[in-house]
Amino acid sequence: MFPKVIMHNTISLDGSLKGFNINMEQHYQIVGRFNADIHLIGSNTIISGLEQFFDEIPKEKESDFIKPKIKKDDKRPFWAIIDSKGKSMNILHVIRQFDYCKDIILFVSEETDKKILNYLIDRNYDFYITGEKRVDIKKALQILQNKYNSKVVMTDAGGTLNSILLEKELMDEISLIISPVIVGEKTVNVFNKNMLSKNTFDLELINCERLENNNIFIHYKVIKGEKNF
Repeated sequence: MFPKVIMHNTISLDGSLKGFNINMEQHYQIVGRFNADIHLIGSNTIISGLEQFFDEIPKEKESDFIKPKIKKDDKRPFWAIIDSKGKSMNILHVIRQFDYCKDIILFVSEETDKKILNYLIDRNYDFYITGEKRVDIKKALQILQNKYNSKVVMTDAGGTLNSILLEKELMDEISLIISPVIVGEKTVNVFNKNMLSKNTFDLELINCERLENNNIFIHYKVIKGEKNF
């Protein structure tokens, strides 16, 4: 068994994740509707997100090495980061300080450099080794369910992680905010088409509504087990 996995992204009309202005307040208002207990994010998404908010990453403090105390009534989600290459090293302390993050969970692979593992140990981050060269997403989701009693996992990720979850039939629902803009040549697609073996994936509409600024919210259920070649 796995927790329910919901993909959430704000995209342009031509399916791009970048190249246009995203209403972050609106984006996270929709995220809040799903009451996810885990936010699953790729390291590249973390890096690109911080680049939008910081000209320079703040330096670590002594307090950043201390694991935060979590109260029983804390309803904020954990942030689980997929990062076998250690790309998010030296920026994790910034995420740990976010008001809407309970704490960070890292997933790495057997080939992850020991220096990265020591970095995580020194700072008291929870981390798990799954997979040989890359993180085993199935095992990661099982750990999130078994160790953290996770029922709903929300992914706010790029095309690679989105595609892996869809291809492995681990994605249950798709939540999209569509902005009335066409990016064109610089489109960064919400799915990596080269990573998907099937020509089509069937979806069932759950909800559709008009938001402020002419944005559209669409919520789908992913129909699994259908072979459409």
